[in-house]
Amino acid sequence: MKAKDKIALVTIVFLGLAMVALGAVNSCAVEQKMEGSLEVIVNGESKGILTAEELSAMKASTFKAIIRSSSEGKSEAEFTGVLVLEIVARVYPAIKDGYKAMIVKAEDGYQTVLSKEEVEQKDNAYICFLMDGAPIKPKVKKGQGPLRLIIRKDEFGQRWVKYVDRIEVKK
Repeated sequence: MKAKDKIALVTIVFLGLAMVALGAVNSCAVEQKMEGSLEVIVNGESKGILTAEELSAMKASTFKAIIRSSSEGKSEAEFTGVLVLEIVARVYPAIKDGYKAMIVKAEDGYQTVLSKEEVEQKDNAYICFLMDGAPIKPKVKKGQGPLRLIIRKDEFGQRWVKYVDRIEVKK
C-alpha cells in the first residue's frame, strides 16, 4: 500500500471516529433538551405561549426546597425557575394595570389559586424548569414537570403544581 493510500485510510478512519464521538455528544444534548410550554390566559383570552427554553432564557433563580410526599417521604431538591409575575408580564405587559388572582393549572386538571399578594410577594411563586440542575421530566417519563409551580412560602407544598401548562389571570 502506498503512503498516500495509508494517509487517506487513516484520515477516513479518524473522521469516522470523530463523527461517532460527536454523534454521541449530540445525542446527550438532545436528551437534555427542555420540554413543555406555558400558555398565559387573561380573562379567557390567550395572550401568548412560552416554551420551557424561552423560560430558561429569562432571569431565573435557583433555590433549595423541601419536597414532602406521602408516598416518597421528605427530600430536599434544588429548583431553578422564573417568578410567576415575570412570566405573565413577559407576554402581557398590561398586567401592571392590575389583577385579582392567578390560577396555575396543570395538564392533569389540578390547579391552585394564587392571590395577588402571593404572586407579588418577594421570592415566593416560581414556575420551575430545572430540578437538581437537570430539566424536570414530564409526566410521560414519570417526572413532575416539565414545568412545576413551587410556592416557597407554602411550607408543606400542598399547593405546588406538577405538570403546569397554563396560567390564567383574573382581572
